[in-house]
Amino acid sequence: MDLYIDQIISASWKTLTKNLKKIILFFVAVGVISIINVAIFSQLDTILSNIESWIFGALVQIAMVTFMINILKKRKTKISDRLKDYMIVLKLLAANFLSAIVIFLGFLALIVPGIVFAVRLQFVSFLIIEKGIGPIEAVKASWKLTKNNFYSLLGLGIVSLLLNVFGFFLLVVGLLVTVPLTSLAQAYVYLKLSEK
Repeated sequence: MDLYIDQIISASWKTLTKNLKKIILFFVAVGVISIINVAIFSQLDTILSNIESWIFGALVQIAMVTFMINILKKRKTKISDRLKDYMIVLKLLAANFLSAIVIFLGFLALIVPGIVFAVRLQFVSFLIIEKGIGPIEAVKASWKLTKNNFYSLLGLGIVSLLLNVFGFFLLVVGLLVTVPLTSLAQAYVYLKLSEK
């Protein structure tokens, strides 16, 4: 399947502008909750703090993926229902740990393999949250899903990074537009690839 970055960004921009208030409110809420979470749990012991940040990160991933897919599919899956599903949380934690090890080892091996792994495994969380599959199955499925699209996905990742850097330099406020835009773009690509 051909992925054209300009079309992906354009489609994501249209979705963003149609749902601007809802999307920005969601991202502001996630940002505020994240700041509160850091303020409360940063005082914990290092090990406990790391465990809590992994769990909190997984919950944020679930909320964000569910929200983005809901927006793009125009459906109303309750984020709270997904957050209560402890099996999804556990699978996501295991998958995040597994992916982090694979990507880290890839970066140790002359950087390029790390980039390849990061690009090819970017949909692991989507597959677990959307399909409810296990960590190893999700890693395999993401690898299969991204087959023959590495350079397009790498290009989209670079464009997304540049957009967010640009958003940061716009007094940080620009991130309220660029982060939702690039998040929508990733979810949009996931859905397009999943259609195959």
